[in-house]
Parts: sequence; C-alpha cells; structure tokens
Amino acid sequence: MKKISLSVFALAMSAMLTGCGMAFPTQPAEGTATTGTAQGGLGNLGGILGDVISAVTGGALTNQNSLQGKWIYSKPCVQFESGDLLSQAGGSLMADKIENTLDGYYQKAGIKKGSTTFVFNKDNTLQYTLGSKTYNGKYTFDATKKTVTVTTATGQNLTAYVSIVDKQMGLTFDVTNLLTLIQNSGAASAQLGTISTIAKNYKGMKVGFEFNK
Repeated sequence: MKKISLSVFALAMSAMLTGCGMAFPTQPAEGTATTGTAQGGLGNLGGILGDVISAVTGGALTNQNSLQGKWIYSKPCVQFESGDLLSQAGGSLMADKIENTLDGYYQKAGIKKGSTTFVFNKDNTLQYTLGSKTYNGKYTFDATKKTVTVTTATGQNLTAYVSIVDKQMGLTFDVTNLLTLIQNSGAASAQLGTISTIAKNYKGMKVGFEFNK
C-alpha cells in the first residue's frame, strides 16, 4: 500500500509542478478512498498526499479564498476533459506545443506576460486587464464544480474552470467563452479565428491562461 500511495504522490507532485497541460479539474467519484487510504497507510504523509491530490484535481485547496487577490498572466493554459490524451506517448509534449503556438496568437491579441491581470476581490467584484484596457466586472465561485463565472463589463456571463496550487492558477474556458472575453481587448478577428481553430482541433480541450500571484 505504501508503495502505491507514494507513486500516486509522485505523480500528483509532477502534475502540480506542470500546472497546465493536464486534465482539467474533476471531482472524484463518490465513495473513493484516495485520501482516506493514504492517510491510513502513511500517517502525516497521507494528509499531505490528500492535500496535493485535492489541489491537482481542483479540490479543497481551490476555494474562494485562494482565488482572491491579484493574478498576473504568465502563459497560455490548455486542459483536457480526460487524461487519456496526455497519457499517450508524447502527450505532454503535444500540450506544450499547443501552448507555445497559442502564445504567439495571444500576444498578437494583446495578451502578454506580465501585462494581463485578473484581480478577484472579496466582495465578488473583479478587475481584469486585457491588452491596454482595464475592465470592471463581477464573479461567482462554485465550490462544488470548482468553476468561476465571470460577469464581464458588457454583462456577459462566462464560466471558467479553476485549478489553484500554491501561487499558480489555471483558468480555462470553452473556446467560445474565451473568444468572447478576448474580444474585449479589440483583438483582430484573424487572431480570434486562429485560436478557435486550434482549440476545436482537440475534442474536449479547454483553453485559457496560467497566472502567478
């Protein structure tokens, strides 16, 4: 049991370090004993294991308190509905390639490292900067689904999946919602079309941003 649990711990740590390019947050099936089994076999290490797995899967460590504050964009983030694609040979390299390709189009759309920011306030208000413009909006956090619904400055509601580990956050959208958000920056339609094409080439892929605090 210890050997299996430690292997899971190493896998979880690896996923935590890579952040994006993994399956987007899903809830464990009811009745699974991932955390409990680890705690029973490994004592304090089991508690750490439970925390790490929760963080990687958008669990207990991804909550409204951890969401609050200023987040600074660092690079594109892609996540998948299933880990099957990433488990295949070259899956992680493929995810990295997609993110690198998106980065060029993001920059042309005005989304650049260090200048694009999201600020989630305690009163559920939001300020976000895209391109050279800053907008005011609101947000609601769903603790069960680990999603945040952003109400943009134009009144549109856009839902994103959230995964937070320490001071790193993945915020990913269905491609339609992402493009709606980016349009606020006045991005050229050519950039939006290319981003849409890239995302639609991979079934179940969510696209968005990786932030650091």
